[in-house]
This record gives sequence, C-alpha cells and structure tokens, in this order.
Amino acid sequence: MTDSIERSELRRIHDALAASYDPRTTNDQRQATLDYLTALKARPEAPKYGFDLASDTTQQPFARHFGLSLLETSIRYHWNDHNEEQINTLRTWVLTLAQNIQNGDPSYFRNKVASLWADIAKREWAATWMDMDENLVRLWESPDTDRVMVNRVLVLYILETLSEDICVREETIAMLRQEELGQSLNEIMIPTALFQKHLETRGTAQEVRSTKDGWLIRICEFLSSLAGSYSTVDDMVSTCATRALEALKPTLNWISLEAVIETGCIEHLFQTLAYGNEGVQRVGQNAVPVSSMR
Repeated sequence: MTDSIERSELRRIHDALAASYDPRTTNDQRQATLDYLTALKARPEAPKYGFDLASDTTQQPFARHFGLSLLETSIRYHWNDHNEEQINTLRTWVLTLAQNIQNGDPSYFRNKVASLWADIAKREWAATWMDMDENLVRLWESPDTDRVMVNRVLVLYILETLSEDICVREETIAMLRQEELGQSLNEIMIPTALFQKHLETRGTAQEVRSTKDGWLIRICEFLSSLAGSYSTVDDMVSTCATRALEALKPTLNWISLEAVIETGCIEHLFQTLAYGNEGVQRVGQNAVPVSSMR
C-alpha cells in the first residue's frame, strides 16, 4: 500500500511539473500547481520523493532536477530537524546520486549533485562524516572508463565549492565550523612531504586524509595529462581542464607557498597556458596568482 501511495504521489508531482512547463496551462492552473509543489517541499516525505525522482533516469530532466531541489531544501533549510538516521540516509542518497552520474546528464544536474555533496560536507565532514576524502578518491579513480572523466569533473566541482565556501567566500554555514573545516581541507589538499611536516610540528590531524597524495598535486598532474589534447570548447577534455583550473583558482588564494612549490603548481598552470585552447587559456590566466607573474 505504501509503495502504491508513493508511486501515485510521484506521478502527481511529475504531472504538476509538466503542467507548469506547458504553455497551454491557464494562469489559475499554473498557480495551483506551483502552490502544490511549494507546499510539497515542507512535507517530511519530500527528501524521499526527491531521491526517487532524481535517481530515476527514465524521468524527464526537469523532474529529476526538481527532485534535487527537494533534497536541497531538506539539507539547507531543515537539517536541524533531522535525526542521525535521517542525516545518514540523506548522505547515502547524495553519494548514490554522485556515484551514478552519467555522461548524458546535463551539466546543471551534475553541478547540483556536487552542490548537495558540498552542502552536507559543510555540516558533517570531520564530525560524523570521516571518510569523505575516501569517497572522493574512489570517484576520481573509478575503473569505469566510460565515466571517469565525468566523475572527475564532479569531484573537481565539489573541491572548488568547498575551497570557495570555506576559505574564500566564508559562507555562513561553513563559518560556523570554519576552523575544523579549514584544517580538514588543508589536510586533504597539501602534498605528502608537507603533510608529514604538519604532523611532526602539530602532532595531530583531523584524520580525514585517505591517501598519501593530496588533491593539489593530483589536480595538477591531471591538468598536465590533458595538455595538448584540447579540441573544441565543448570537448570533454577541455571541460575537464577548465574545471581543474576553476578548482585551483580559489585554492591558490589560501594554500601555503610551500605546497605550491612542492607540487610545481605554477609550472603546471603555465603549461596549460602554452598548450590549451583559447577558452582554457583564458581560465588559466585567471587562475595563476598575480605574484607568480612578477
């Protein structure tokens, strides 16, 4: 009976979304539809409906994206209303969506999934979510060759968002845990030797780092592996290069000079400027710190 009710509700949601996009829908009908969809976001079942819609590849893109907005509302505006089990479920759903991203998924859908990942990380990373770095590395090193690039674009967007919100923009939620999150981000970003030095001088760590290599060198080496392979702006290779540069841009605003030197980060960036296409070069120029140009 419960499954039947849920299927019926999902059909109603889909029909309401379709009506809201249909130019033949009257103003009164559209307003009633929008009222229903808005009220739906406050219902306790909304996150489950959201996951079911977003994970169903047979749904229209607008329905799947609306599913993500239901999860977003639950995470961003009702987080403190959830108990531990519900929080774990929300995290599992977002991880599942990230692990099942497809090449054919629109970029706005993939970016929204990455944003939801970052939203949960800002609230739970290094507290109850200790293996986030391991989750990212697993996505990055996916054995599925058909999806490895789209997975890496997703990971890069997550890292860019975390770096931007925690260390640059000082986003409200991130600021509530700024010290804890800042230390965690530094730990997973800095290269091996610097991490060892960090342990020797401080003696403690957040224990959130899953591999000996940090993300800074991993991103730089990935960027260099793409150099000379760019074609058009829409090509997946140039998309990966652009996203890698976008991830480096906020990171280079806060990461230590020692880390930049140890990884040869600036050399990797200049290599991109030398071999990239025009679009990639433009992003690369914005990513290079001004001090390195002197």
